[in-house]
Amino acid sequence: MKAAGIVRSIDELGRVVIPKEIRQQLRIVEGTPMEIYISRQQEIVLRKYSPLQEVRKMIVSYVDVLRASTRYEDIHVVDYDGNAVDSARSSFPIHDNVPDAVARSMEERRAYVIDKQQSFWSFSSAAIAPIVVHGDPVGAVLLGDKEVSTLGDFELKLVETAAYFIGKFLES
Repeated sequence: MKAAGIVRSIDELGRVVIPKEIRQQLRIVEGTPMEIYISRQQEIVLRKYSPLQEVRKMIVSYVDVLRASTRYEDIHVVDYDGNAVDSARSSFPIHDNVPDAVARSMEERRAYVIDKQQSFWSFSSAAIAPIVVHGDPVGAVLLGDKEVSTLGDFELKLVETAAYFIGKFLES
């Protein structure tokens, strides 16, 4: 954990204001749900709530089935901030910033196939589909390939189906 060097006082209602710079950096806006934890060191930890983390076991199983039934090893589920949800053994790093293509897919609520010029991490090409719950994007399903320069309709349909299934699961 890194220190921000900012000290704030608790008001009479027990509230602490998160500085604007930190809210902007973490994309925390009014209404963003936050989880509150107490660490082993008796520290209060705030974390943005991710509904995908609530169903992580199901997502891990689903992604494992997709990996086993296709030739693709690089199938991943990320939450809105780009944190891996699908497994602890994710082959891509957890980034502070979501790649532009993933953010665009979530913002536009539209699936994409991207080629080598737009690709990110170590992928030559990727298919991305947003996970939408009650109209709001909560994450995305990614399928990356390190060898193929352009993925096709099959891969796009695969990530769209996975994203739709996870979204419907969360809505129920």
